[in-house]
Order: sequence, then structure tokens, then C-alpha cells
Amino acid sequence: MKTVGCGELANRINRDRKTSMKIRIGVVGEILTGDEAGLFVKIEDDREGSTGGFYILTAKDRDIKDGFDNWVVDEDSLRKYFDEAQWTIRWL
Repeated sequence: MKTVGCGELANRINRDRKTSMKIRIGVVGEILTGDEAGLFVKIEDDREGSTGGFYILTAKDRDIKDGFDNWVVDEDSLRKYFDEAQWTIRWL
């Protein structure tokens, strides 16, 4: 999976969001409120990989080794996923 910093991709993902919390790609964060509060999250960019979208990885530990994954097809779906989950995240 390709990991991207908070450059142009992050700016595109964060435009037009309903909340001020930013989505960061390739960075671990702690979910403080919303669905799955208490877990850690990391977004992996797989647009050039086998799925062509984004993985949303969640786990009990910040190393994200044993946990769960969700997948969305594009940037708009990623924004909607975060908005629906009502997450407040502290990026580490």
C-alpha cells in the first residue's frame, strides 16, 4: 500500500467536510468520540494498488497490527465515512 503525507491529497479529502477535524493519510490517530471511540485508526491510500481506494484500519493498539479494516472507493466516500462515524480523532 502506498502511504501519502498530508499534501495535496489530504487537502482534497478535507475540503467541504461538515466538521473541522482533518483526515490524515498514513498517520495513526486515536478515536476520542463517535463510533469506535477508544480505538486507533489509520488510513492507507491504495488508489494505485489492488483495490483502487482507501483502507480504514482500526485496532485496539496504536501499532494497528490486530484489528479491523474497512474500504472505500474514493475520497468523497472517505469523507462521508468519517462524517457518518462522527469521529473526533487525536492524530499522533
